[in-house]
Amino acid sequence: MDSNNLIEKEIEQLIKNDEYKLLKPLLEYIKLMFINNYSSIDTTRGLLDVTKQIKTDSTGNPYGFVKDIVFGYKQPQWNVETVNQTSGDFYYLTFQVLEKVLPDLEQIQTVPSISLPVMLFVMTRKEAEELSSEQVFKGYSQEFLAEFNNFKTILAERYTANWINQYHEVRQAWQPFLNSSENIEGLLKQKLEKVKNLPRMIEPEFVNPITINNNGNYRNDLKRLRNNVCLVIIDAISMRHPIIQKEFRKSLLDVFDNTIVATFDPTKDESNILQQRMIHFIEYYQDLECSKRRHWDDDGKCNVIYQSPDLGGLLIDRLEYLLKNEDNSQSSNFLDNLYNREEGH
Repeated sequence: MDSNNLIEKEIEQLIKNDEYKLLKPLLEYIKLMFINNYSSIDTTRGLLDVTKQIKTDSTGNPYGFVKDIVFGYKQPQWNVETVNQTSGDFYYLTFQVLEKVLPDLEQIQTVPSISLPVMLFVMTRKEAEELSSEQVFKGYSQEFLAEFNNFKTILAERYTANWINQYHEVRQAWQPFLNSSENIEGLLKQKLEKVKNLPRMIEPEFVNPITINNNGNYRNDLKRLRNNVCLVIIDAISMRHPIIQKEFRKSLLDVFDNTIVATFDPTKDESNILQQRMIHFIEYYQDLECSKRRHWDDDGKCNVIYQSPDLGGLLIDRLEYLLKNEDNSQSSNFLDNLYNREEGH
């Protein structure tokens, strides 16, 4: 690999490094100068050294640090021995660059990011090993194991027989594509940076589906995910694991309009996943959403009917309240239309 490629690769690695997130505008400007031949290899290396020193010396506030330099409040002690030109020329160029990117550094430092909850229905390495060994199908109908073996044949033909190597200790380290070493966390950050028509940057916030589904302490968090914008990532291989499939169905996130669902299909043929049989789980009544609303949320809209008056109390108390908070004209039109359809009008 030649020197140009090496330095471009180094810049890209720093841009992707979260530790340099607040210095990203500076790194992108250095990259732009280099690829357009506005700076030599030595000058670019010198600018990268300056960037690293700013990161070290700024103690978490690179904008304030650079601002002090630009306005002359601070005299930096930078090593420019590797720069193949006079120190004066390099200092002048450096100040020009810092002055140019200062507004962008201010914006990225002072404007908080938008947090996007991301629910990953993706296996860990341990869960992938369980699936590969087929031990997870113990106690289930043999049809599911036979179907998985057919799916493995398709994976070997259209993806890879060594699919287990794409999974790691944590879910966000999953590597969905064979032709890239990028994990799902890095891939999401890269794609979210391209969303430009918003006042703030978007940062993914990964949520553990097993924790949030099965712990009453996180009940309100799950309800917020259902009611607000949420991104659900589904890995078609992971959905063959009974636990992953069960947690996905318990979350009910795909039911809500605000949820964005991205299903990763390694076979590149949706027919291979559309016909997957869903496992019929034997659950307790207390696992149902209506039971959790009643007992965990103290939600009076879910109740148990023991006798006729109980139903009247539920409908009078709760239905009246809900309909008063709706647009009555819309509700009336909806009911009228429903009645007309049922009557064949």
